[in-house]
Amino acid sequence: VQPAGASSLADAPIARFRNLREFPPETVQAVFSTRAGADWLHRTHQPSGRFFPGVNPAQNLTVADDPNLRQAHAALALARSARFTGDPGFAVRATQAVLALRTLTTPDAGVRVPTTPSAKCNRVGFAALLALAIYALPDADEPLLADAEQLCGFLKRQLRPDGSVQYTDDPARPAAADDPDGLNLY
Repeated sequence: VQPAGASSLADAPIARFRNLREFPPETVQAVFSTRAGADWLHRTHQPSGRFFPGVNPAQNLTVADDPNLRQAHAALALARSARFTGDPGFAVRATQAVLALRTLTTPDAGVRVPTTPSAKCNRVGFAALLALAIYALPDADEPLLADAEQLCGFLKRQLRPDGSVQYTDDPARPAAADDPDGLNLY
């Protein structure tokens, strides 16, 4: 799996930074940080298609909460890293993550709807991130791209006439008291 239009790893966008001595220290640090972050995501990817949720260093315990929205963020980051670095391993794992997250959606009247209730996950945010992750994959196939379009259809359906976005399942229900601005991202 290679980035769209790339014939080899040498054609990946990161290849222009081959000779890092030609760049300022900030650029060198950004390139190393990008690669290190992508390597970390690659290592935390599990056979289930999800990313390891993490560890609370204060208690040295595995984080029990594993929000789908954070998983979608990680899938998007790894898909973008795959495109930037041309690393086929990143592309494979990003695709696996996207496919695992896709199982949390279902077709409904021509759109693809997240199945997790809005009380547990910001469905609009999840749909947007999953669509972005699909579009960021280096070699997404046509059925997967069609799913991304259907996720965008769900996003369009959530728009209100006044331009705001309905992010809860119940259109009559206002934002939660602990989230008056409707920014319940996690």
